[in-house]
Amino acid sequence: MGLRLRTMPETLELLREHDVEVVVEGTTAAMEIYNGLAGRVAVGGLFHSTC
Repeated sequence: MGLRLRTMPETLELLREHDVEVVVEGTTAAMEIYNGLAGRVAVGGLFHSTC
């Protein structure tokens, strides 16, 4: 299934310019990545935001 949420390229560019690592994945993969990082580093996420 394709990703439904689209992040504006300008937003991704701004985050990267500020050394914010960006990962764009479907909900299941994103949650796995988030959970793997959450106990070790500062992390934030935007998940399943279309409904």
